[in-house]
Amino acid sequence: MSQTPNLSLPYIEAAQAQKHVTHNEALRAIDAIMHISVADRDLLAPPFSPPDGVRYMVAASATGAWAGHAGEIAAWQDGAWAFYPLQEGWTLWVEDEDVFLISASAGLSVAMTTTQIIAALAIANLDNLGRIGVATSADAVNKLAVASAASLFTHSGAGHQHKINKNATSDTASTLFQSDFSGRAEMGLLGSDDFELKVSPDGAAWIVALRIDKTTAQSFFPAGIAAAPSISFQSDANTGVWQPAADTIALSTGGVERARLNASGQLGLGTGATIADQLHVRNTSGPAIRLSDDNTSFRMRHFDSGAGQTGSIVDLDPTPADGASESQFRFFRNVNTTGVCGFTILRGNGTASANSFMSANSDSYLNAGVGNVGIGKTTPTTRLDVNGPVRVGAFTVAGVPSASTSGAGAMIYVSNETGGAVLAYSDGANWRRVTDRAIIS
Repeated sequence: MSQTPNLSLPYIEAAQAQKHVTHNEALRAIDAIMHISVADRDLLAPPFSPPDGVRYMVAASATGAWAGHAGEIAAWQDGAWAFYPLQEGWTLWVEDEDVFLISASAGLSVAMTTTQIIAALAIANLDNLGRIGVATSADAVNKLAVASAASLFTHSGAGHQHKINKNATSDTASTLFQSDFSGRAEMGLLGSDDFELKVSPDGAAWIVALRIDKTTAQSFFPAGIAAAPSISFQSDANTGVWQPAADTIALSTGGVERARLNASGQLGLGTGATIADQLHVRNTSGPAIRLSDDNTSFRMRHFDSGAGQTGSIVDLDPTPADGASESQFRFFRNVNTTGVCGFTILRGNGTASANSFMSANSDSYLNAGVGNVGIGKTTPTTRLDVNGPVRVGAFTVAGVPSASTSGAGAMIYVSNETGGAVLAYSDGANWRRVTDRAIIS
C-alpha cells in the first residue's frame, strides 16, 4: 500500500474494499503526530491501563510493548500501541517536564526550556524575526524584551563581546538605566563618537557627568560649584576641585572656596576671585603664612595699628599671640601722613615705635626719629651711646688701611707702633697716635 512521503499516511487504493479502514488509520496517525504533546519521555515500560489517545516518547532500552521503539512516539489508540518515528524538524512538548523539544535528526531531540527557545530558533536559522518577547511582550521599539531576574550572555569557548552599533556619528549607541521606566543614567556614544556618562533626576533633564575624548582620551567633568565640587569624595561631598571660570581651577573644603589658580598663573589662598599678585595669601583672623615646628615659628600677617599705620608683620616666635612679647619685623606705611613709612624690629616686653630697633634683651636700641644708637642702653643720648668697653680693629704698622679712605676721625689699634701699642686716628691723610699726635711709623 502506497503512503504519503512525509507522514507515511496510507492512501486509499482504487476499487479498494473496506476504504474506511484505511481512512481511519490515516486519521489516527494525524491525531497522534499533529501538535505533539507527550506525557513523559523517560519511562522504561508502558504504563498500566493508559487513557485512550495518550502519547509518550519511548526511552532508550524500553521494555515490553515498547521494546525496539526507542526515540519514537508511542500512542495508545483503540486499545493498542501505535508507534510513529520522529522526523527532522518535528517539535513536541513534554508535559511532566515543561520542556520543548525539536527533533534534530531521526530519533534524536534537543531539549529546551522556555528561556532556551531563542537559542533553538538560532539553531533552526530563523533569521529576520519581527520581534521576540521572553516572559513579556515585545513592541515596535523594543523588539527583544526579556522579563527576568537576570540575563546571561556567555562565551562559546573563548571570549564574549556585547556589541551596540549605531548608523552615524550623530546617532546614539548606549546603555540606558531606568527606574520605573524613567531614565536615571545613560552611558555610551551619545550623539558623538566620544564616550559619555550622563545622569538625570527625573528622566527629562540630563547632566553629562563624564566625557572621554575619542582621540586624546582626555576626561572632562562638569564645572561644579564651591558647595558641590565636580570632583569630590564619597564621604565628603562639599570638598574637592571645581572650575569657577575659564582657565581657572579652585579648591573647596567644607563647601567654601579656599584656593584658586587663575588664567594668569596667579595663586590665591583665601582670596576668592580677587588675586592681586602671583602669590596672594589672605587671612583675616590670624597669620597669613606660618612655618613652624615645636619650638619656632615664622608667621606673616596684616596689621592695622589703629593709628593710621597699616602694613605687614613677620613674627619669629612660637608664642601664638600677636603682642609686644613676640619677635617681630614690622613694615608699615602711615596712611594719615603722605610719604611716611617705617619698620620695627622688636622683641620682648618692651615697645618700639616707627623707625626703631630693639635687641633681643631689650638693652640695645635705635632711637626713633633721632637716629641715636644705644648699645647696652635703651635711651641713647648721642649718635652712639655704648654702655661698656669699645673695641676697634687691630693692625700692624705695615698693614694699616688707607687713612684717607677710612676718613678723618676713624680710629684703629696699632699693635707694633714704635714705643708700644697705641690707638691711632685718621686726620684724613695720615694715621696719628692719640698720645702725641705723631704720625705712626
